[in-house]
This record gives sequence, structure tokens and C-alpha cells, in this order.
Amino acid sequence: MEEVWNYYRLIRFNIQLEEVELLKMECEKFDVLNITDEPVPLKLNLEVRSSLKNDSFVEVFLRVTIDFDENKPFFVRVVYKGVFSQNGTLNEEDFRSQAEDQAVPLLLPYVREYVSDAISRMGYSPYYLPTMDVLQSLSNNKQNSQNEE
Repeated sequence: MEEVWNYYRLIRFNIQLEEVELLKMECEKFDVLNITDEPVPLKLNLEVRSSLKNDSFVEVFLRVTIDFDENKPFFVRVVYKGVFSQNGTLNEEDFRSQAEDQAVPLLLPYVREYVSDAISRMGYSPYYLPTMDVLQSLSNNKQNSQNEE
């Protein structure tokens, strides 16, 4: 049992999420003709922006949009802000970069809850945004950006 506790031992990271705030929410239900039981592929877009407040705090904004190419049953866009603090050892570029990297995995659960609730209130079955492998996503995104250069 002791090794299980050691496995889940918390290691404090350079930055910490201090505050979360919902800034914007848009959702609209559309009348869709010819509704079938076939799943309709959706487009999920995540955007991250940041703003350095001072040496100790950065605001990171996560905007998530769910849309469809055709026969769209609904549209959802939500923006959350996370305020991150640091332990004082990071320069501005590293602080912003690490905060942006952490914003998606830390703010996405808030977005997931909102999206699921909004869609179920429209009369649809709840849609749950997929969970993500943070380390693999960061690795893939880094590799993709290096390939683009």
C-alpha cells in the first residue's frame, strides 16, 4: 500500500493555477431536418492566449469552439480565464510558455462541464469533450511546430 501512496506523491510545479473565471459562453440550438441516429462529426477547436500581468502572474485564456460542417444541431463557444502564479524562478518567456502549456489540461475540465450541461439542456444527450494525454499532446505539438519550421 505504501508504494501506491508514493506513486501519487505530489510534486509542486513551477507554476500554480490560482483562479478560474468563465468569461464568455455562446450556444445555439438549430432546427435540423432529417435527423438520423448516425453520429455527426464535429469540429473541436481550442485556442490559447496569454497576458503577463507582472513577474508573478499571467492570465491565460482558453477558447473552445464546437461546430459542425453541415446539419449542425448546435454551436457552442466558451472562454475561460486562468490566473497562474510562479515561484519566481522563471523568466517572462518561460513563465508564459509553461502557463499556456498547463492551461488546456487544467481549464478543460471546466469547459467539459459547461459543454455537457449546455448540450443536455438543449435536449440532446450530453456530449463529453475527450480527455487528453497532456504529455503526448505537448510532445506532438512541439514536433509538429518543428516540422513546420
